[in-house]
Amino acid sequence: MKEESSEFIFQFFASAFGVIVLFLAALRSDLLLSFLSIVFLVLMNKTLDIEPEPYRKYCLKNLKGDLFFWCFFPLLLGAIGATGLIDMYFYFVFFRDIAFTTLAGVYAFMLLVNLEYYTDFRANRPFTLYFVVMVTMTSGAIIGVSRFLQDVYLGTIFISGNTHMMVFFIIITILSVAFAVNIYGYIKTYEFFPISSMTSDFRIKMNFRERRADFLDFLNELFGKYDRPSFMLAARVLQICILATVIYGVYMRSIVVFSWSAFSLMFAISPDLFARRIYKRAPSVLYLWIAVSTFIFAFGRPMGFYTRFPFWSGLTHCVTGTLVGVLVFSLLVYLNWLPEDIYIPPYLLVAVVLVAIFPIGVIWEISEFYVDTLYGRGLQEGVFDTTTDLLCNFLGTVISMCILLLMKLDWTARKALAEGHGG
Repeated sequence: MKEESSEFIFQFFASAFGVIVLFLAALRSDLLLSFLSIVFLVLMNKTLDIEPEPYRKYCLKNLKGDLFFWCFFPLLLGAIGATGLIDMYFYFVFFRDIAFTTLAGVYAFMLLVNLEYYTDFRANRPFTLYFVVMVTMTSGAIIGVSRFLQDVYLGTIFISGNTHMMVFFIIITILSVAFAVNIYGYIKTYEFFPISSMTSDFRIKMNFRERRADFLDFLNELFGKYDRPSFMLAARVLQICILATVIYGVYMRSIVVFSWSAFSLMFAISPDLFARRIYKRAPSVLYLWIAVSTFIFAFGRPMGFYTRFPFWSGLTHCVTGTLVGVLVFSLLVYLNWLPEDIYIPPYLLVAVVLVAIFPIGVIWEISEFYVDTLYGRGLQEGVFDTTTDLLCNFLGTVISMCILLLMKLDWTARKALAEGHGG
């Protein structure tokens, strides 16, 4: 009785705190803080309602308290700003945005815990860490992009320039990894929920080379009806064109053209290198998809298309986004059919893919910023260019999801492979 009373008091306190923050946010018309407050109220109350087995109750009670206090500081920081006691000047907004982004990582972990208990969703430790990092970085990217759009259309001054945006992204990347390490410690220490204690009915026991071959078998089953000789021929033509740019770079003695083209060529022929090691090849439609993406990327910088055609940068990121979307979605479907400790329900697959694209784009933009800072290559033309690239990546991923839907692929093809290994 005493334990139930303490849990009721804690739940009441957590709910009251969330309602107060939501009220202050509504008074100040702070949409971001209002949204975060509502998510906190929903996730926290669902987490507090979880009834674990008796031997796990103590560990889960500790987690509930820690989850609340992880959320407490970012929401309190937002509430202080909403009261108007502190002017919303530049540095306060900057640190508040960082706090809100780390809060997204806490929400991601709370969401996984609730999905484990209330749905058929399953995640092992590596996927949990991946999901927390991806959601945190995606939230940082969304906040950064939204702040820039506010500056453009509302006349605010949240983002002072591209360096400010990139510093924000770098801090968010570091914090997302640090928080994931903290979560890993929790999963390893507290054996209280399925993420850390699941066991499969059976496992595929095979080495890394066999696992890669199995993935190619899955891809060929999945995209089998689009495996056509004409697609492979088109991919070979594009690969030859990329090779021509490498030769052109050597002829012109341009290290920029050569390195850019050579990197593109290596990525374009990566399916062939992959196939030679395991004696199997990917479906031709993926060869063509990779070749088109790398061709657009390879010809852009060496041939001056980025300056001659203003749309080329957006086109490159959009097409690359479609490729990343297809590969990530195929990998997640493959993991679903493996007899491992991961299962992502169909209604969450697209959401996980869309969450994955922003971190990849952020890492790419950070690498461009690093090269520009050290070598002055001018890969980034400013904060507008960075924001446009991220949005085009996202748009490309959305397009890839629509294309996969129109292709009407047979997602049940994996069953035969899984049953074959299981037998």
